[in-house]
Amino acid sequence: MSQTHALLPILMNSLYLTPVLLAYVAGIILAVARWQRHPTVSMLVLIACLLGLVVTPLPGTIQVWLVQSQSAQGMAQLSWVFSLIGILSSLVHALIYGLLLAAAFQGRASRFLEPAAPPRI
Repeated sequence: MSQTHALLPILMNSLYLTPVLLAYVAGIILAVARWQRHPTVSMLVLIACLLGLVVTPLPGTIQVWLVQSQSAQGMAQLSWVFSLIGILSSLVHALIYGLLLAAAFQGRASRFLEPAAPPRI
């Protein structure tokens, strides 16, 4: 298989992921731009977006590479590897969403914890 033909599935996977990757890049830019005003929130968003930028295209790229490098006899064993890749990818994406949720609610005062004002008569 030629090198160009072998890269086509990886490039197509990257093309499909472009909107998500652009959202991560936008998150990185916003986190850096707002670092002075909201350092903790910006740090959480920056970590989540950098992690997402690296991890999001990785499973598809690894899977394409594994399929192209395997013979027909080894394809049955790939199902276990693909399952493991999927599980790890889901766990990392859950971490990313957790970081973004933590950033969304970081530093917010809770109205429920503040004492209520006495009623006016």
